[in-house]
Amino acid sequence: ILSHCIPGKYWMELQLKTMSRKKETTFSDYVIRIRPFHYLHLLDTNSNVVKVVCGPQKLTCLDHEKVILGPEKMVIVPPRHYVVVNNPVVMQPTENGEKQPLFDENNQVVLKHGDQEIRYSQDPFPLYPGEVLDGNIRAIQLVFPNQALRIEAQRDLVDYSGEKRRAGDQWLFIGPNTYHPVSGEIVLDTVRAIIMDESNGLKLRARYDCLDYEDIERKAGEEWIVRYEGAYLPKVHEEVVEVITPEILEHDLAIHVRASQTFIDEFDQERKAGSEWLVTREDTESFIPNVHETIISRVKINILNSKQYCVIRDPYDPDSGKNLLGTNMLVKGPKSFFLHPGIFNTGISNP
Repeated sequence: ILSHCIPGKYWMELQLKTMSRKKETTFSDYVIRIRPFHYLHLLDTNSNVVKVVCGPQKLTCLDHEKVILGPEKMVIVPPRHYVVVNNPVVMQPTENGEKQPLFDENNQVVLKHGDQEIRYSQDPFPLYPGEVLDGNIRAIQLVFPNQALRIEAQRDLVDYSGEKRRAGDQWLFIGPNTYHPVSGEIVLDTVRAIIMDESNGLKLRARYDCLDYEDIERKAGEEWIVRYEGAYLPKVHEEVVEVITPEILEHDLAIHVRASQTFIDEFDQERKAGSEWLVTREDTESFIPNVHETIISRVKINILNSKQYCVIRDPYDPDSGKNLLGTNMLVKGPKSFFLHPGIFNTGISNP
């Protein structure tokens, strides 16, 4: 409609001005100003290769080039922080000692697909095509005193201290210290020291064959008691079962104990499986049962005055540590005594 209203020569000038504006607009779209610490991904549509262009610079795109990402801000890792990168690029050293990305025959960066890389504080860096951040930037973990991290290797690796680890190995990272994670290892849990005094006991179980803190061999699943004063930090192969509170023995109270298997108790006495005995205050003021000891009952003392007596069947012989089966023993007061396991009292009688 407008072409019929505007004279021919003016119509041609209007068309030329419009085309000129389109060309200027199109050209300005292909000029990109990349600010400092920014980058973009530029696709070459002829070779289908993506390259990284970092700022600051003014980029003029050619007809066969296309921006597919960015400009984006570079990754900045502050001090005492780290970031995990999935599918990291392979870096190779140069003659001056620096590292640069490795390119294949198509001039495309080579990636370690399916792998991860942990990067600590460094100069701002771009992400190459295929690299992806695994989560946000994280603070380095602090391990406080009387604590440790139980770590497991998911593959053969060299940890941050330079020690070689095999896949499946577990170890403790003991504080106070700063933990720097390495790709291929995971933190299973945090182990905390248990504050103990000389009267308490700690029951432990071995996760696998190992040596305890006294260099005694332990088999997987074996349990034992640790008597320790201070802060005890369980080793990587030790599992805490429970903290045992001791039995306080009085002059008129004893503990009736049975052995579940043959062993040597804390008094250096050999106990046969199934044997029973008493632990009194004469033996110890506080009693912590061994893993092979079972407390049957608490036994009260028997007291005879000067006018009483009793007859005991199968009395206990302290010299042999056994009961004298088939015999009787007369006990006259005044006297106080415990009835050992297997002893029968016919009752206290008055004359």
